Amino acid sequence: MWVDAATGVLGSLVIAIWSVGLLRQSAAVLLDAERAGAVRAEVCAALESDGHTRIVDLHLWSIGVGRMAALIAVVSTDPKPPSHYRARLKSVEGLVHITVEVNPA
Repeated sequence: MWVDAATGVLGSLVIAIWSVGLLRQSAAVLLDAERAGAVRAEVCAALESDGHTRIVDLHLWSIGVGRMAALIAVVSTDPKPPSHYRARLKSVEGLVHITVEVNPA
């Protein structure tokens, strides 16, 4: 009799440990914990390197496996069309959908 109860407790412990690991992995993916920081740094470096442009708002989110979207608001003393800023982000791997709002300084 006790073997059946012990097996049930052992099985529930294995499932509990597995589910905690699964929750940690899922949370990291859903919150873009691994890639968003690196992509954010690349976006900032690509856009702010000219000395005229400053990012005032940047939102990144995952839209698929290895694919991210960005909503970016910039202020520039030498404003260019949004296509100019999107072209500067071509080197950022995985960034496939970019919306840019340009505001003059």
